[in-house]
Amino acid sequence: MAKSSVFADFALAAFLLGAAWPAFAATTVIDAAYTETHQRLGCNCAPVTWTRRVHITLSGRNSVHEQWTQTSSRNQSRSVEHDRELGKSAGRATWRVAGPNRLERTLNYPQHLTIMVITTRGDRCDLKVEYRLKPGFSDILGKSALTHEWTHFSLPQVTQESCQIR
Repeated sequence: MAKSSVFADFALAAFLLGAAWPAFAATTVIDAAYTETHQRLGCNCAPVTWTRRVHITLSGRNSVHEQWTQTSSRNQSRSVEHDRELGKSAGRATWRVAGPNRLERTLNYPQHLTIMVITTRGDRCDLKVEYRLKPGFSDILGKSALTHEWTHFSLPQVTQESCQIR
């Protein structure tokens, strides 16, 4: 479903260009999803696949609201919500304008970065998710969804990405 409202189109364009936009502008909603797979190191376990969905609401002046739902191939799930301000770090995450029609979310972990880039073209969007190791590391350190203990994993591989502006 494409937004046809002039105010909504202005709001998205202004937001992605970093311009201030009026408080009365309509919100813009982006639904994005990606699937990734990784392997727990030091274990003969099967690889784990996670599908991560995020409902992003852009509104107000530089306001980003995220609603995440995540499910794994091992029937694990988790949900979380965050309110963030564009350009400001909050915890590990930072949303920023990465150029015309590009919105970027960077998650900073001890051994790696997760970078999510949303590129818009009119009423369409594309999603690109990338995992990058920090210098000197060959794996990532993360909490196990089963044990909640810090564990070493292979760098995740993204197998599917989707994006929709509503």
